[in-house]
Amino acid sequence: MSLEVLAYVLSLVSVSVSAGQWLGLRAALAHFRDGAPGPCRLPMTVIRPVRGLDDGFEDGLRALADADPAGVLQIIVAMEDREDPAYPVLEAFRAAHPGRDILPLVTGPAGARMGHMHNKIAALARAKHRFILFSDADALPTAALLADAERAFREGADAVSAAAFHAEPRCEGDWWFLIAHNHCFSASAAARHRGGGGSFCSGIFMGFTRETLERLGGLEAFADSVADDAALGAAALRCGARRQLLRVPVFVRESGSSVSAAFARWTRWGAINFWMSPAVWLLSALLNAVFLAAAAGAA
Repeated sequence: MSLEVLAYVLSLVSVSVSAGQWLGLRAALAHFRDGAPGPCRLPMTVIRPVRGLDDGFEDGLRALADADPAGVLQIIVAMEDREDPAYPVLEAFRAAHPGRDILPLVTGPAGARMGHMHNKIAALARAKHRFILFSDADALPTAALLADAERAFREGADAVSAAAFHAEPRCEGDWWFLIAHNHCFSASAAARHRGGGGSFCSGIFMGFTRETLERLGGLEAFADSVADDAALGAAALRCGARRQLLRVPVFVRESGSSVSAAFARWTRWGAINFWMSPAVWLLSALLNAVFLAAAAGAA
């Protein structure tokens, strides 16, 4: 193949990839909505596994309380020991909200389990409600998000997940997280969901009925999964669970990351994606419109 032919091929693929990205943006604009203002009236258990204290921890707790003015949620924050710097912050928050069902749960050493999943497993055993939501510590739920989760469960969904939306970049590194969350993951998730495929499930905010978790073999079956959210999503797809990508995204706020910290996080995500699916990892790296256009120009 001559360089001229190669340039034409690369240009054609680049245009096709760009068209796919445009369709993903269109799908995101069509799928995501502001949602109902709430409040949520469906009793649900929110489980937040924690390790260490970051800038968004207390903001996340405050957002969760503000999103649930009726106090229908059971909130379980699970960490391995009381020496975790997040523990006194959680205790102070619970003391300031005496009417709420907030459980600080000390889970003990993770042992052979992945720490994140170890905390979830211990917390699930203390969950009171049929509907279980898992939420990262830096997620900022809104009343509209909880109301949308309630809508999905009442419509018969077995599993729900919210796409992340990075709303307030405060430094250069945050802009890279904004690109990753808003333009890469969320847009492609909306396109796959509206096309009827994909097993997208984000650990930032996801939920299951108790019966669905039992069908998946319980959380213990995923105790050694590096990316437990992706593993749970794939298992839900295989067992035929009724899945919904929520119409309302979940806001996230990174802790003022530098550019180097942002790329370190991207590198870790890339390593996880590689070990889970090398073929998808390679395609996602190669099928990049800017990379292909640059290669066509070079050819």
